[in-house]
Amino acid sequence: MGDVTDVEALLQFTADGSENEDGAESDGSEAVLPNQSTPTWEELVHADQAAAQRNLETDQPHEQSSTYQRIQEQLRLVREDGIMRGEDPDPMPTSSSQIPEITTNPKEIKYVAPGLKLFDATQFLNRFKSENLNLEDDFHYRKRSRLLELGIRPEDVQTIFQDDLAFHMFLAPESSSALIGSESDFRKICDYLFFFCCSCPDEVMFMLYERSIFDLLRNYAFKWELKLEHIITALANLGVNEGAMLPQNHVQELISNRMDVLETHARARGRSFSFKFPSCLDFFKKRRQTETRKAAPASNLEDKVDSETRLRVIEQTIKLISDLVVGYPDRCEFKASSGDWLKHLLLVYIFGVLSSDQVLIRRSFVATDIMMLYQFQIDSFSTLQWTGQANPADSHQPDGGTDLFTLTENASIDMAEVLARVGSHEGIEQIRTWSREELPACAQFDELDHHHNMVRRLQFLPPSLRGNQLKKNVAFLNLQQILNLEEMVIVAKANVSDLSDILQNPNNWPRLARLESEHYAMMTCIRLMDVIVGSESSDFTDSNWKHIMSVKNFLSYTIRQRDDIRNPDSSRVKELAHQIFAKWSLLGKKDY
Repeated sequence: MGDVTDVEALLQFTADGSENEDGAESDGSEAVLPNQSTPTWEELVHADQAAAQRNLETDQPHEQSSTYQRIQEQLRLVREDGIMRGEDPDPMPTSSSQIPEITTNPKEIKYVAPGLKLFDATQFLNRFKSENLNLEDDFHYRKRSRLLELGIRPEDVQTIFQDDLAFHMFLAPESSSALIGSESDFRKICDYLFFFCCSCPDEVMFMLYERSIFDLLRNYAFKWELKLEHIITALANLGVNEGAMLPQNHVQELISNRMDVLETHARARGRSFSFKFPSCLDFFKKRRQTETRKAAPASNLEDKVDSETRLRVIEQTIKLISDLVVGYPDRCEFKASSGDWLKHLLLVYIFGVLSSDQVLIRRSFVATDIMMLYQFQIDSFSTLQWTGQANPADSHQPDGGTDLFTLTENASIDMAEVLARVGSHEGIEQIRTWSREELPACAQFDELDHHHNMVRRLQFLPPSLRGNQLKKNVAFLNLQQILNLEEMVIVAKANVSDLSDILQNPNNWPRLARLESEHYAMMTCIRLMDVIVGSESSDFTDSNWKHIMSVKNFLSYTIRQRDDIRNPDSSRVKELAHQIFAKWSLLGKKDY
């Protein structure tokens, strides 16, 4: 910055019309500072302040020179654009392109999780939709001749199979239907109704066919089950990335422990065990192969629906699946038989991925449907299956009557491992919605889902006794993933004492120190710690309070290192930490 003499001279020549270099009085049209280049931003600020002070003292207006007006204009740009760089500017900007842009920090804290780009709009209803789904061709229904035998005219039979509303009226699902004569007919019609609902942009027809499938399931004793194949096929037709929805190698690795237990159990009893990984149904594969061979040009493809309609169809599909799983559990294959809950785990993984979509992650109605499905799946396990203990009062001894359930091999641990690894597999980078620069430089973030997505997924779990414990287990695993611990600690009931052990381990301090300057990631860690501590009065017993204070002391030390007043994210981290401290103090009935 120039010295005071230069600034005073600047004021003299710009504000008061003082003599110019030749000794003549300036007319105020053009003032030039002797032996002074274009003033810096700081000089302009000081000149403006000094001029304002002089006007205040004299209480007399003065005519402003053109140079002074230029100074005022530059100062206005400084204030509006927030650019105070202390460097020599270019001459007065003549266009917006010459005004320097404000650079933003890509790591700054975001208030909404980024999610994953799970659905491809170009593939939405690209294989089938309600308008071209055919009961006879796609599902091999062969009872047209039976309708003719009943005396129905051929043209009316044709109308029944071609007109959606006529089919619904003739089906009469609330009573005995002429279209259903056997269990095979029942299964084929239920499949047709399910996929019609999952591909129907028309809201009225969706409600009619949804009601039809529910009426059929209530009124008929014939067997039909909602399977993983139905769900995978419906979602694939909506444009979901199949490699991200259920990556086979990744998921098989996640359920390998349970598969090993089942295989060992079966071998000990002289039996064999096999598990077939689910895939799309045959009619969908046939349509995909046929369309691939035809390779229809883009000009012949049907017009794409708008984004609002597409989102509505996806949401109503998720709601239909949730309603079937929750309302008709006997009509679904997701039953924990003895120690086999592999299909439960795959269903939970699929919905964990769906809850991570960049759009669905923000939709409250979808969150409700997914939460209901999680709630039912969690509660469907017996106490022995969920905890590995036959008697919950016996807190340390596993039931010795079976080798399928132990304290370290049970449904709660399996489900926590599956949910903690959603979005963390090879190839996930293709559907990420964030750049690598937004994450900490630590290498483990290359292989993980976004840390904010991890926190958001926890909010889809139900606020029940089992749901809260599952939240703690998943949060405990997510925190270890972020810190990249050498050995992952897996416990049946994660609590604040396990968290305290990690924070007090000197081997983990360097890993924690790496996040000191990463405000976004540190905010996620604080939220995960809060979940592990809990929000129930039973989490704040005297035995837990000393561990809670240990976590609080660690966080207090961490936020004291964040004193960068130029970065608002530092203040946000501190504010969140103090809010959590206040909550702990209130629940623990202790002084903050």
